[in-house]
Parts: sequence; C-alpha cells; structure tokens
Amino acid sequence: MVEDGTRYLLCRPNGGLNDTLVQLELCRRYAARFGRTLIVDTSRCGLRLPFGEVFLPREDFGPPVLGLTAGLAQELDRCASVAPSALAGRISTYVSVWDTELGATVERDSRQRIVFDLECDHAEALLVHEQPGGGKRGFGFLGRVALSPWIADAVTARLLPLGGDYDAIHVRNTDLSTDYLRLFRRCRRLFAGRQLLVCSDAADVKRRAAEVFAASTILSVAEVPDTGGEGLHWSRLSEPRKAAVDLFADLLAIALSRRFVFTAVDARGGRRTGFSGFSVLADMLRQQPDVVRGLLEAADPVRVAALLTAHAAPGGMRAVGRSVAVLDQWRWNHGARWLSLRLGVKLRLRALLPG
Repeated sequence: MVEDGTRYLLCRPNGGLNDTLVQLELCRRYAARFGRTLIVDTSRCGLRLPFGEVFLPREDFGPPVLGLTAGLAQELDRCASVAPSALAGRISTYVSVWDTELGATVERDSRQRIVFDLECDHAEALLVHEQPGGGKRGFGFLGRVALSPWIADAVTARLLPLGGDYDAIHVRNTDLSTDYLRLFRRCRRLFAGRQLLVCSDAADVKRRAAEVFAASTILSVAEVPDTGGEGLHWSRLSEPRKAAVDLFADLLAIALSRRFVFTAVDARGGRRTGFSGFSVLADMLRQQPDVVRGLLEAADPVRVAALLTAHAAPGGMRAVGRSVAVLDQWRWNHGARWLSLRLGVKLRLRALLPG
C-alpha cells in the first residue's frame, strides 16, 4: 500500500541478467542513499518473474523493497508528483519502447526518457527508472540477496551431479556473437582429458562442442532452445521459471568450476563490444565464493554443504600439455585474462576495506 509521506523509487530493468542486476543495484544504492522505498518490477527484463519469486533481500540490502503488483501499480497512478512527469497517473498503463536515436528506453507517446538524475535528490514522491545497461555493478547486488528457496534448491539439484572437478567455457552467440569454433580449437589442449561444462545462449554452440572437444567429457546444466539468433533474454520459448533455473544454474556452475574460459564478443554487424556481461559476472563470482554461498543461503543446507565440499576438494593432476595451454591463453586471449586478473585484484582489495 502506498503511504502518505513515503517516497518511492520504481525500478523496471530492461535487458538480460547482467543488465538487470546492474540497474537493480543502481536503484538500490539510490534508494538507500536518499531514503526511498524501492519497488521492483522484473517483468520487463529477461527474468520475466516477480522480484520476490527470484530474490530474497538479505539483512544488509539497505532500503525497504516491494515487488510491483497490479494493485500497487494502480495505487501509484494516484501519485501526483512523479518523475519523469509524462508518467504521472499512468504507472499501470504507460507503454515503453526503445529509442535507437536516443539510445534509451522512452515513454512511447511523449518520447521522454524513463530515467532521472541518479546523482542528486529529487522532490517528487515517485521516481521511475526503466533502462537497460550493463557493467560490473551487478555483482554488488548479488552480494545483497539470496536466491529464493525454490530456485536455490532447483539450482543446487542441477549442480550436485557435476561433482567438484570440472572446467567451464561460456560462449555468447545470439545477439552478441563469437567465433566459437576457433575458440574451441584453441582450447582443445587446455581441456583435454577434463570434464568440461559448456554454457551458451545458443543451442548450436552446445551441439558442436561435443564434436570439437572429443577428448573431453562434455557437461551441461541447462537446456537452451534454438532462438534463431534472437537474444535468449528476449525469447519466449522457455517457461519463465525453467528459464530462471537454467540461467542461475549456468551462472553458479561456472562460479564453482576449476578453470573458466571466456573471450571477447561482437555485436551483429561486426562492431566490437568487448565482453559478455554474463561472462564477467560469472568470473567475479568464481573469485568471491562467499557470494555464491550467500546466494544459496535459502537452499537445503545438507545439499549446499555437499556441493561446497565437493568444490573444495583437490582437483586432478595437471598434464604438462595442459600447463603449456594455460600459459598460451595469455597470448591469444590476453584481453580476457587481464580483465579477470584486474577484477580479482579489485575484489580482494574491496574485501579488505571496512564496511
């Protein structure tokens, strides 16, 4: 229920998982800084599930948080003081679209960007933020939440059969593309004789992996539909709850792997875009296992203990050829390796800072 005198921030993230987490973290920080209640609507992003079905705020989350319901949206319609102003009286009905020229999500009729200045306080009782946009801040949001019990248990059940001694590779090949056959060939010696978890948003990538990595045992924890090149977060081929389990199973399986390889990606049309936000997020989780434990806090404790014990056990012996392949990756995949190294240093330094 909307309360008089309470100020609100409605966050409606767009995009895939990493974009969603980044936008949630931006709004979480703002609401905590300026004393607002955070209202979250995750129906307009790749998750397609109510916030409370996916996440449980932890004690240090910060601001009060509510999931947007149809009834709450109608109550917000009565807020006379809204920014952006074009949304006043229309929270439950306004239509948002992507404006290519502005590079932003806008309200369809007014073409007004659905965003506000995140660096200063505002007098309006209700602020609305609906945008995509990635980066590395989504990791901070994961450190403030746990996965809800049903999804944490489902993910743990998928990860337990993997054991604790496997490697992982992640390939984007829908809206962002990778020359994945070249990547696979470069990694054959690195993963020879190993169990290899193949994670991708493209079904054809997972099919070809078994052919190229003939000397490896291929593992998978998610069934990916053939989207015909459409970004997986836009696809409606998977039921939302199953898609969410697939998504977090891939993410946390990578986080628990012995070695993880990812590389740079291109947008369709050849424009260089750097690295997949999902890959970077997974790599950050690998380097901060306490966040993984926190995400699984609501799962069955016996299963979680078994999972983390398997992960903590020593891995298999490293062959000489594999050690050479590890060093060789600093030559052909130096951008990803340097990024991973820098992230690790920053995360360790952050852990040493008070608060």
